Amino acid sequence: MKSTALFLAGAMMLTMASTAVAQSAKETAGHKTYTVPCNWKGDSGMIVKRYRECLQSDNQGVVEAALAHILWMRVAVPCVDVTPLKADVERLSIEGAPASIRLRAYLTAMVFENPQEFKGIAQREFEGPNELFAGVTQQMYAADSADRYPAMADGQ
Repeated sequence: MKSTALFLAGAMMLTMASTAVAQSAKETAGHKTYTVPCNWKGDSGMIVKRYRECLQSDNQGVVEAALAHILWMRVAVPCVDVTPLKADVERLSIEGAPASIRLRAYLTAMVFENPQEFKGIAQREFEGPNELFAGVTQQMYAADSADRYPAMADGQ
């Protein structure tokens, strides 16, 4: 009886795992995590509390995903006030480990400092955090080039 129950439990787990693997490539193809702004209405305080917990996680992936979500909310979902997280993000940009967290925190802090400079990000769609941070970096380089070489930015 005991071995039969264990066998059935194992078989069910394998079935669910194989179904999840089969779905992941086919059904999530083209899915965009960060899309056009939504009309969310809710408690910003609860969101800030949860993301603060994520920023303090020992799991690097949780921290990086939280930074991406915070960045996205800052530029694309202005009805969610994430400014209380600014100090946490700035701390991670200096003290975060490994360097990938420091870099992502630095980019997020840049968006906190001047969200208007990054408003074009909200008009684009990104499949995931890596694409979002790459978009922010591209936006920064484009703005810097326009400042340094205004004639080129005007098409001259």
